[in-house]
Amino acid sequence: MRDEMDRFLEKVSKGQDEEKDCWTWTASTYRGGYGHFRRLVGGKWRMYKAHRYAYEAFKQQLEPGLQVCHTCDNPSCVNPAHLFSGTAKQNMEDKVKKGRGGIPRNPKHNLLNKEIVEKMRDDYKNGMSQAEIHVKYNQSRQQVSRVVNNQIWK
Repeated sequence: MRDEMDRFLEKVSKGQDEEKDCWTWTASTYRGGYGHFRRLVGGKWRMYKAHRYAYEAFKQQLEPGLQVCHTCDNPSCVNPAHLFSGTAKQNMEDKVKKGRGGIPRNPKHNLLNKEIVEKMRDDYKNGMSQAEIHVKYNQSRQQVSRVVNNQIWK
C-alpha cells in the first residue's frame, strides 16, 4: 500500500513558488471547494478535510476547538504556508475583515436610506399600494412590506 503522504501529494498541484503559490487540491471536494482526503485510522477509512490534513502533516496537531484557516482565502489550497489555526470566531472575523463575510443580499436593498424609507411610508399612508411602491422605488416587494410595516428602519 502506498504511503499516506504520497497519496495526499498525488492530489496536489503545486505552483512554481512553493512558498507563495497555492497548492491546489485536485481531487474531490466538498461543496464550497474544500478538498477531502480519505485516511485509514484505526482500521477504518475516514474522510478528512484536505487543508486540515496538510496543516497537521506539515505543521502541528490541531488543538481541540480550533479550525484551520487560509491566509489566501482559497478553499482548495493545502499549502501549509497559507494555513493557520484559529477559533471559529477568529475565522469568521478574518472572513469579514477580508470582505468575504455575510449573507448575499439583494443589491436593491442597499439603496435604502432614511429619506427613501420616509417617502415610502408616506406614500403607503396616502393610499399607494405596496405593489406600486415596489415599482416606484425599484425595491423588492418583500423589502417594501418590511419598510411599510415598520419591521426595518424603525
